[in-house]
Amino acid sequence: MISAIPTLNREHIRPGDRICAAVSGGADSVALLLLLHAANALPRHGLGVGLSAVHVHHGLRGEEADADLAFVEALCLRLAVPLHVHHASVPERMAASRAGAGKNEGCEEAARAIRYELFASLIAQGHADSVLTAHTLDDQAETVLMKLLRGAWTEGLSGIHPVVRMQGTGISHPSEPRPLAGDPDGEQGTGNSHPSEPRPLAGDPDREQRTNTERRWGARGGAAVNISAPFIHRPVATTLLTVAVAIAGAIAFQVLPVSPLPQVDFPTINVGAGLPGASAEIMASSVATPLERQFGHIAGVTEMTSSSGLGSTGITIQFDLSRNIDGAARDVQAAINAARTYLPANLPGNPTYRKVNPADSPIMIIGLTSDVYGPDKMYDIASTIMEQKLSQISGVGQVSAGGGALPSVRVEADPNKLASYGMTMATLQSMLRLQNSNLARGQITNGDVSADIVANGQISHAD
Repeated sequence: MISAIPTLNREHIRPGDRICAAVSGGADSVALLLLLHAANALPRHGLGVGLSAVHVHHGLRGEEADADLAFVEALCLRLAVPLHVHHASVPERMAASRAGAGKNEGCEEAARAIRYELFASLIAQGHADSVLTAHTLDDQAETVLMKLLRGAWTEGLSGIHPVVRMQGTGISHPSEPRPLAGDPDGEQGTGNSHPSEPRPLAGDPDREQRTNTERRWGARGGAAVNISAPFIHRPVATTLLTVAVAIAGAIAFQVLPVSPLPQVDFPTINVGAGLPGASAEIMASSVATPLERQFGHIAGVTEMTSSSGLGSTGITIQFDLSRNIDGAARDVQAAINAARTYLPANLPGNPTYRKVNPADSPIMIIGLTSDVYGPDKMYDIASTIMEQKLSQISGVGQVSAGGGALPSVRVEADPNKLASYGMTMATLQSMLRLQNSNLARGQITNGDVSADIVANGQISHAD
């Protein structure tokens, strides 16, 4: 607080004067009172004035206004500063203004007029030589904000005077460092003083040296740019600009684009298993069910669906968005290994898994036709040649071949004839499996040398 005392405007503060500080209870007015009290109590270069305070109770805010009055009274009692309290009714003032002069005075304008009329009366009645306020008479920014908040919008703004002038009074603003923008009478013509720059205390060489240094530094162009100064000096424009930005933001929020199908990569893994010749019911009960039980133990699973058909089953596992897909894949592999003992013994191979994106769809479908090759040959070409070549292209995630059949031999047996030979369907199936194998038929040993007897007994054609 003491460091701010040298910047006090002392043009209307003379030793021996009776100074009255206007204190509303706000931070700015309380700071002014504390500043004057501290400056008056300085052992050297003190103000040497009789200090008092004045508080106007408008009666507009009920308990809040009473709390401000109680706070100001307690502050003045602690500082031993006499306090003048004035109770006024703003609604009565507004009614009298409309009835007398026919002027439609707003609530804020009436409260402001009451304040400054009281300040003038204190000086006229000899209670004070000067009244000091913590803000300038250019307080229309607060008035505009109150009107907008109360729904009056911008009607009647032209009736709000930008600067209230009170000729011949000792009302001044000691904390204002320079005249108001656009006020040609800022330094003379009225009792309102706004010196262009703060004056150092008399006899303070350190302060004078600091001031001269600041002037030389500013003359060389090294002074900091005050970005907020234009907004402080133009409160109406600042208020309207703020309201315009808020309205523009509200309108822009309504037209923000919203994607109906946002790009979200769900951690999803697809597991597939095959058992040739098994029906859909057998695949669901013997293959899908044991796998689902093991997958249900994995943490972070949000959804699991399965689809079983003739000789194949597929299980889709979807995890929480926070789950790492690589860690989930390792858990799926461990679950497949744990379920292997519960799967059919004649399962050709272990179930396989792959990471997929459920939002992806095929971007290209290629169809093959031929007048020379049959469906089995076409499918063999598509799965063994084209599928592998397309998978090697950079950026291709998955290639699958469908619509054909692998080469196979279909055997139709007559149960009656099999019975006449003493054979069953299982015996026939076992014989075909043994005859259609690539195992060695035997082995020839000669001393330390042995050789396997291999015969190509695999059935590739029905004839």
